[in-house]
Amino acid sequence: CVETVVGTEVSRADRRLKEKQVHLLQKHFGGLEAGRYFFVDDLPANLEYVGGVAPDVQLVFAAWGYGKRVAKQAVAIASPVELEQVIG
Repeated sequence: CVETVVGTEVSRADRRLKEKQVHLLQKHFGGLEAGRYFFVDDLPANLEYVGGVAPDVQLVFAAWGYGKRVAKQAVAIASPVELEQVIG
């Protein structure tokens, strides 16, 4: 249901990783237009960071992961199946 998936599970040792991912998206895919890009994560801090540097990216909180609270700007989903409903 998506054209391209960018990203992977990574080491938490790289604190600037989300910044790098956002910059690569901007560089290789042009602008990050609203409704076109989604960032899915289970850690509120990552969602909040991406929302701060790329406000047009739709944030999706993966409630089945490690995170305990939903970031303010994020839509919470309970399972990967629900992702299709959010992005569809």
